[in-house]
Amino acid sequence: MAMQGYSLQLIADVLQHDIESSARYYIDAVGVEFIPVFEKMDRNLGGRFSALRDAWFSGKIVDGQLSVGQPIFVPKGKAPAIVGECGSKDACGKHPLFSCYTCEHFLAFRSADHHSVLDYLQEEYEHWRTAEFPNGRSKVMKDFDRAAVGVREVIDQIKNVGKIDEA
Repeated sequence: MAMQGYSLQLIADVLQHDIESSARYYIDAVGVEFIPVFEKMDRNLGGRFSALRDAWFSGKIVDGQLSVGQPIFVPKGKAPAIVGECGSKDACGKHPLFSCYTCEHFLAFRSADHHSVLDYLQEEYEHWRTAEFPNGRSKVMKDFDRAAVGVREVIDQIKNVGKIDEA
């Protein structure tokens, strides 16, 4: 229904959810299946599908630490790198870092090393991939794909901010 343009409210009603954000999780779960296809087509067609990745990052890119909420960091090495913070005033029940890049409350720091997040996600992805059955695509693997798309979108938005301002 989402691919056909139906509203999030209608999809939530069909799924019998009281709030639209619950339906969004189902849409994201189905949409993540298409990420590898879109990325391959995007490369082969010179970036024509890049805008489709915008569906996964819905937070904001900010210039510095705002001390709004909990810091989000890459748990790698002796000194974890802070890459952003949660802008929600409520407690979050999601897994930090893996869910942040696709969360509307995530405040990504412009000067942070988001490439280190991609490296960390790739290492964790490989770790989980070796533990799965051959040819398996569990929810965990899809979550890694979704998180990586959100991180790449942040990196692209940061890289293109000067280009957009000049236009």
